[in-house]
Amino acid sequence: MKKIILIPLFIYLTACTHNPKPGVEHGFTSVFTGIGHLILSPLQIAAGLLEGVSAIPYMLSTGVHDINKALIQSKAEISLADTYQYAYQEKLDNVADTGETGVVFRRMFNATEYFQKILKIYGVYNYQDYLLTSVKTANSEGYTLYAVVRRTQKTIKIRDNQGRLRTLTVGERLYYEPYETQENGEKLDEILDWTGIPRSYIKTQKGQALLMTLAANSILKNQQKKDFWDIKTRWIAGEYLNIVNKQAMIIKSKMGIN
Repeated sequence: MKKIILIPLFIYLTACTHNPKPGVEHGFTSVFTGIGHLILSPLQIAAGLLEGVSAIPYMLSTGVHDINKALIQSKAEISLADTYQYAYQEKLDNVADTGETGVVFRRMFNATEYFQKILKIYGVYNYQDYLLTSVKTANSEGYTLYAVVRRTQKTIKIRDNQGRLRTLTVGERLYYEPYETQENGEKLDEILDWTGIPRSYIKTQKGQALLMTLAANSILKNQQKKDFWDIKTRWIAGEYLNIVNKQAMIIKSKMGIN
C-alpha cells in the first residue's frame, strides 16, 4: 500500500513544484491566444504601422514579403526591405519568408547599433541620438518593456532601480534603459514609442527586424508617448501583466483582430 500511495503523492508534489505562476500563464495564453497562426491582411498591417512597435506580436505569423508589400502600399517611410538592406546588408528578395538569415542581437547596445545604421543611411538628422532601450525587471516572468528613445547626452548620471547613483556612457548595459531625468533633475529621455510584450517575440530576427522597422517609422512621424513614465513605474512595481493585457486589447481592436 505504501508504494501505491507514495507514487501519486510524488507526482503530485513534482507537478506543484514546476507549475508556472497562474497569473502569468493565464495572462499570456488569454491575451495572445491564436496569434501564432494569425495572417494579417494589408489593411491590418497598415493599421499596425500606425500603432508602432506594439503591433509586433500580431505581425509575426505573416511572411516578411507580405508585410513588406503592405508597408510599401501604406507609404511607410522605412520598409522591411530597407531594414534588411541597411541593418543586415541583405536583399529581402533573397531572404526566406521566415525572415531569418542567422543574425540576431542579444543586447540593446547591439540593437541600437543596427537601428542607427538604418536611420543614418535613411538620412535622419542626429541619428546617434536615437536608442532602443528596455526595462528588464519582469524578464524572469517572460516580459520586457521596450522604449524608443531620443537622448542627446552621451554621458548620463542617473539613479538605477535600486536607487544607486550611476554614471553611464555609450556601450554600458544600463545606458540602454529609459530614464526620465538625470540625478540633478534635468529632463533626459523623450519617448517616441513603447511596448510591453513577451520576450520570446523579440528573440527571432523577424521580430527584431519588425522592432527596428516600426520604431524607425515612429521616429519619422515624430510622435511622442507621454504616458510612458507612469507605465515604467507601474511595470517595475509588478503591474507588467495588466499593462500587457490592456495594451494588447487596444491594439487588437485598432487592427481589427478578433
